[in-house]
Amino acid sequence: PPPPPPPPVVHTVYSYFLEHHGIRLRYPKMPLINIGRRGPVQEWFPIEFFTQAFGKTRDATEKLDAALRYNDEHAGTESVEQIESLLGRFGSLASRSGRTQEDLLRPYGMTLQIEAQYFKANVLKEPVLRFENGRASISNGDWRLAENRNALGFPSPADLFSFAIVSMVDERKTSEFFAGLLKRMEEHGIENKTSVALHEHGELSPVLSPVVLDQLVARDSSALTPDMIQEAITHSYSRARNFFLYDSSGYYRDRMIWSRTTYKEKDGRLSEVLVIPPPDPEYGKVAVIRSKDIEPRTHLVDTKEGQDQETRIMVSINIRGHNDLVDPFDFRYAASRGCHQIRNQGEWQNLPFRNADVPVHDMVRHVYQLENGRVLTTDDIIGEPKPFSVVLVEEDSAVVECPSIIFVLKKDDDKANYAAVKAVTNSIIGVPSQCAAASTFRRQKGKAEQYFSNLAIKVNAKLASSLNEARAWNTGYLGQGEVFEEGIPWVAEVPTLVIGVTTSSGVGQNAITMVCGSVGLDTGCMQVAQDARTQARHELIHSSVLKDIIKVRYSLSMGCFSSELVSRAATLISLHIFTCVSTLR
Repeated sequence: PPPPPPPPVVHTVYSYFLEHHGIRLRYPKMPLINIGRRGPVQEWFPIEFFTQAFGKTRDATEKLDAALRYNDEHAGTESVEQIESLLGRFGSLASRSGRTQEDLLRPYGMTLQIEAQYFKANVLKEPVLRFENGRASISNGDWRLAENRNALGFPSPADLFSFAIVSMVDERKTSEFFAGLLKRMEEHGIENKTSVALHEHGELSPVLSPVVLDQLVARDSSALTPDMIQEAITHSYSRARNFFLYDSSGYYRDRMIWSRTTYKEKDGRLSEVLVIPPPDPEYGKVAVIRSKDIEPRTHLVDTKEGQDQETRIMVSINIRGHNDLVDPFDFRYAASRGCHQIRNQGEWQNLPFRNADVPVHDMVRHVYQLENGRVLTTDDIIGEPKPFSVVLVEEDSAVVECPSIIFVLKKDDDKANYAAVKAVTNSIIGVPSQCAAASTFRRQKGKAEQYFSNLAIKVNAKLASSLNEARAWNTGYLGQGEVFEEGIPWVAEVPTLVIGVTTSSGVGQNAITMVCGSVGLDTGCMQVAQDARTQARHELIHSSVLKDIIKVRYSLSMGCFSSELVSRAATLISLHIFTCVSTLR
């Protein structure tokens, strides 16, 4: 007779993969994953063989529709049936004990009410977006921000003091794109305070191209590494600071003007300042001229009388043989017009000479005014005037803003490149950034203005500060008589504190959860204060984290609104998993 078959070999999952496939499992005690049936066999795999996919499956939409249909058909019915079943069992328990349902519930402070509840609901009116010169309309599901290609002005546009550009496409496409974007931003009302013409003849200004632009061109977007992107952004950032902050090209010095930016005062408030560059840009420090109501002194001068005098630098302008004395904040160069301007009673007026025709140094000079009104010229001063407000900008770059924003033109919608850009600009440099994709721009065909308008809205929001409180539109609705009423319907009826909270978790067991929150008392929900916290990875927000976010943002809101308004505010809390309304105590 044939020999008996060998006894079967019993394997664990670990020993099977090690002996048959040479794979040593790192987590042999983790559960297996069933991926379904292939023929007559159910297939199981160790969990470490799987990776997380962030995209949607091909049938994701069909699955979602099926899940929603099932919920519509069964969720409500099952809930009613479950409640009826519980009430029946509760009634049986009460009757067997010879007591009523109310008797059983009373010790727990509960009552039973089976009548239907009626709640008053409002049908909110359609929101209306009002701009400075008209209302936006909806076309094919999109807000149209232009009428006959004329841009709708922002009611509260931001100020653009400086910027840097990084481009991942060739120079011609870069110039064409940014000329269109910057032109559109100006049409919406975003004020160009760089004193430089941003675009000329459909191209990026030749003054700006060599000083703020850094090209990072590769045949394939995937060939760009995070290190390459960081190097390009850092280089463009430094070039922009050299031009706008240190005046390395002499552009501002040659025109007898100063670049403008924002300055953080010691109490945390922002103020607009003029920048006095150092004699050597490598010093890493600048001086600032503040407005007269904040700090009237700008320089300490040594007079020929042997006295140190506190003065304010002024602009002396020779107009038709008469010297006018102008504060530096009321003097600027309008690059688009090719002439200097002075501000008179809030209006900017062109001076009767053009920089191209008459050397500006023949018409303009800087003088120093004492507190008593006496004016000192360079002939009255020994040595160089010493600025009062000197800032070590390389030690604390947050004190003086430059650049205001970094524009990045990507070749396509590559997610990895976008993530690298945001990591560098947000976390390493600390400057807002606005990304765009050349491939998306090419697909616009005849809708380039709308595309640029969409970008301008984002730029306007990112340039917003306590100085300008920029907003692209005012949100409201049409009340009685088709009269525009300010604010979002219902939210605007009483002072309402709107709180939005969302979470994002990393991949892996040891990952953290980021909790981000926004709080605002603005009736249009356009002006908000923001904060972020971290916690151990969890689907729910820890109560301490949520309280901290709301406390910090609430206190910020109190600084912007009256205490009476805040104390009467209702609270609308919007989270990514639920929505509730309660009274703020």
